[in-house]
Amino acid sequence: MVSSPNASIAAFKDVSVLSIFINDLNIEHIKQLAKNRFAGIFSLKEQTRNELLETLYVYLNNNLKIQTTMHELNISKSGLLYRLENLKKYLNTDLKDADENFQILLLLKAIEIYSKTSNT
Repeated sequence: MVSSPNASIAAFKDVSVLSIFINDLNIEHIKQLAKNRFAGIFSLKEQTRNELLETLYVYLNNNLKIQTTMHELNISKSGLLYRLENLKKYLNTDLKDADENFQILLLLKAIEIYSKTSNT
């Protein structure tokens, strides 16, 4: 892989399908979608916001499995359930709709990919 401060070249094996859709032309649209979708969470203090977004990402990534998410986040079941209730409230969803969860996870992954590429 070619590496220089201004290079945007990556090995094909390092490119995810989602990263193909994220570029300078649509990043503002992605940011606006995130701002709208996560407005309630973004209004919280930074530590709480980060905890909830991490919890949401891990929970969705683990296919809504409580035990797996608890262990990965290293928190108690009651702590996880408390965070999930807050997420449901701030996102105005019950986190049971597969299509909605997929869209939320895609948005979180897009933000993650953008953050990684914009910090390099």
